[in-house]
Amino acid sequence: MGAEARFNMITGFTQISEKLVIVADCSNYCLRLIDHTTRNTSEFSGLCKSCRYKGGVQAEYCGPIAVVIDQRDKNKLLVVDQYNEALRIVNLTSRAVGTFVKSE
Repeated sequence: MGAEARFNMITGFTQISEKLVIVADCSNYCLRLIDHTTRNTSEFSGLCKSCRYKGGVQAEYCGPIAVVIDQRDKNKLLVVDQYNEALRIVNLTSRAVGTFVKSE
């Protein structure tokens, strides 16, 4: 946590509130939450260092490369999951992850 967090290729980020930022940690296969005020870092979504395809609250990514707030619903994030070839949706409140579209 905080200074102990080890990022491995930050590829995108979005600010979700005055003090919170979500970071796409591509090579660790997860999204991390950073608090500006405390400088604490925690896993927000996905299992860091686990590259698979899985949805739900314990979602797993494989190369998240971009993260933005959904302009239609500010309580959701859109995440480009590069190696799973999917656009994922993350609910900011429940942290549940779904798939918006996936390449077949």
